[in-house]
Amino acid sequence: MILDHIENLAFDPGDQDYLYEAQMTLGRLSRGLFWLNDAVTAAELQSRIAAQRENVVVGVVEGILKDLPIQWLSCAFQWYGVSIYNYVRLAGWLATRDKNQAINYVNRVIPKIATYRHKIAAHFAITYPKGDNDADLVSSLMTGIVFAHGYLRAGALSEIVKDASGNDVESANKTSWSMTKTHENMKARFWPNGPLPAYSSIRIGPGATRTLKIDWED
Repeated sequence: MILDHIENLAFDPGDQDYLYEAQMTLGRLSRGLFWLNDAVTAAELQSRIAAQRENVVVGVVEGILKDLPIQWLSCAFQWYGVSIYNYVRLAGWLATRDKNQAINYVNRVIPKIATYRHKIAAHFAITYPKGDNDADLVSSLMTGIVFAHGYLRAGALSEIVKDASGNDVESANKTSWSMTKTHENMKARFWPNGPLPAYSSIRIGPGATRTLKIDWED
């Protein structure tokens, strides 16, 4: 299976059941990512048409954004950010079977989204500070989606705060990204022929025994 068509990374699941399931996980993630991108693409087109009509280059609140489901878009970008991070990291691990190389691969392929994931999507920096300045912490809660130069963007809005001496402090975390631009890059790298096959299945190889458990809340 080709994992990365740009760097020519591949892996062979062989007869390992859990690696088959890793392959299916990549398929499910890819299809979910395509679904999110398709929905955001429609909203972005709506905002782009409104921006052209009203001669707007940047929209932050209301205006050309007032008819968009901003609350859903905020979640959609966070879902995409977490999911593409999981996809890239799993692909990197499958290619190398090394956790450190997998993380290095993530930081090379999606550096801004990795930061966005760590500081906003997986948890807000203000709830778990780690090398963040005061502007980073405040800005981590600014999850509104903005329109800038034709694209909807997450992580684009941040606040400049004052330090104890009255000096301006800007966020050091660069987290601004466009889903539709990102997805086009990811398609070229991972899915040039469209999303991967995916099934809701569990593989049990010939002669193998697996013990599975299901839990649920009443």
